[in-house]
Amino acid sequence: MDNNGTPLPGLAPVAMQQGRYVAALIDQAPAHEQRRPFAYKNRGILATIGRAQAVAQFGPLHMSGLLAWLIWCFAHIFFLIGFRNRVRVISEWMWFYLTFKPGARLIFDQPGMPRQEPPARQQSSDSEAADSADPTELARFHLIKKTANDE
Repeated sequence: MDNNGTPLPGLAPVAMQQGRYVAALIDQAPAHEQRRPFAYKNRGILATIGRAQAVAQFGPLHMSGLLAWLIWCFAHIFFLIGFRNRVRVISEWMWFYLTFKPGARLIFDQPGMPRQEPPARQQSSDSEAADSADPTELARFHLIKKTANDE
């Protein structure tokens, strides 16, 4: 909540500023009466909306397209911790961009196949019976994070 009592957006810049504020409070350990309330400084909003497409808003300035996407890329790389992380993320982004491969995939059941509910688990003292469930009867879809090294 800001000073007016309105909720702040659930975005990374808000969390980063709140983290710095709390870290300063812990480091300085001021008395409760001497603590200044948290004040969020809106430096702008960035959102990617597709391949080489993003939207940006910095005060009264609104932009979209490739320029906003490049600003989004730079901002995300800038806030990563460590040179190795930056190089890894840049190389993965370049690989995914050049090869048209997505960074995450959803795998669903094949269309036309009847949906089968997983069997109810029975309480058994034999742990092997519980561990040998048919994998086709388990989850219906999975989120898989693919990286450049998974080829």
